[in-house]
Amino acid sequence: MDPAADHGETPQDHLSQEPSAPIPPGSDGALNFSSPTLRRLSVEELRELADDIDSNYERKVLKIGYVNVIIEPGRERDWEEFVENAPPNSIALDGYVPGLPKQTENGKHRAFDHHNNPREAGDLPRKFLDATLMQVHKALRQGMASHHMINGQPEFHLYVNGWDEDVLMSIAQFVHYEMVMAEPCNPRITQLVKVTNDLDASAGEYAGDAGWKLLGQQTWLFEPYSKTLGKKMGVDDVSNVVEAFLRRFQCYLDGEAEWSEPETGYDKVDELYELNETPQGWAFIANMGPLARLVLRKEHTPYVRLVSDFEDGTYQYVIGRLGDRPSIPLADEAAILNAAENLLEPDRITENERWGVTDIVGGSPRGKHSLITPEQMLRIQNALHAYEPEKWDGTSVETFIAEKLPKHLGVS
Repeated sequence: MDPAADHGETPQDHLSQEPSAPIPPGSDGALNFSSPTLRRLSVEELRELADDIDSNYERKVLKIGYVNVIIEPGRERDWEEFVENAPPNSIALDGYVPGLPKQTENGKHRAFDHHNNPREAGDLPRKFLDATLMQVHKALRQGMASHHMINGQPEFHLYVNGWDEDVLMSIAQFVHYEMVMAEPCNPRITQLVKVTNDLDASAGEYAGDAGWKLLGQQTWLFEPYSKTLGKKMGVDDVSNVVEAFLRRFQCYLDGEAEWSEPETGYDKVDELYELNETPQGWAFIANMGPLARLVLRKEHTPYVRLVSDFEDGTYQYVIGRLGDRPSIPLADEAAILNAAENLLEPDRITENERWGVTDIVGGSPRGKHSLITPEQMLRIQNALHAYEPEKWDGTSVETFIAEKLPKHLGVS
């Protein structure tokens, strides 16, 4: 399956270019570059090194000039293990190493993220953290590349476990690092970085002062990603998304971006699945347009988004809060949903395969996804939102799991 096929874009051939040259759109969609002649880690060496560490994850190394993108869908690693085993010039992006952004003293290993690891982030609100792409932007603007040079030329090993807007924009900035570092920075880059950061950092409920033209261009730019929602993605599929996006990004830089209608609509899951109940005090949505949360925020409502309904009987969900209003903490909701997964399949939840959240948004396990059906989710959420937030306390999670959760799952 090639997600780029819907856009008339083809898988990549080989095109010889200077490694630091901008990516041309090209009539054949070609993107690959000849390798620099300097001694640096090859794609094969990177792949073998990764296999030595953990062979349980599907992976692919996509080489784009001085950038190697190591794609491992669903994988998460601890910072200490990443520093010990990943080669110098390795950079973890957007939850591959979850937690606050960090780097080693010599700057040779870095992690950019805003998906709080509760062990280190505590109660730090996500809306006060820049998204990964803005962290990357600021780091490059402030001279980060100087720490990742080999004989005067850069080497970036980018580790990713997803392929959303935040990841794609981060990769694009490393590919075009010279344009990001230039004084002044290309205004098209700064405008796109700002609006994408505003949307991602706020979990989709704030677009800053972006106009409709820019939002439409952004919608078109990220279609290679948005058209994959609801599909099982292998590493080749993710690689195709990255390449298709980078071609569009080059068109955008050249002033040739197309425009797609920014979609704000969504479907109601209880209607799609003909469920017997309806959400009470929250929204259960699917087939959501990229800007739908700009509309939903007006209602200041908690929501669950059904992203995917897979043929293997698993589901992908996003859970979130819109607006500043009292509600049950998402961390407590995640604890309940993790308990539900283990009731449906003992020991299903692990440290790296779990429901994870910040204070405003979270989601189901990245690799295994969720066993909770839409009907079960509806019953659990209705029961949760029947509580008054002011009366929810430290014992409420354990009480809910012990006394109510089995009933709502239909298990004994």
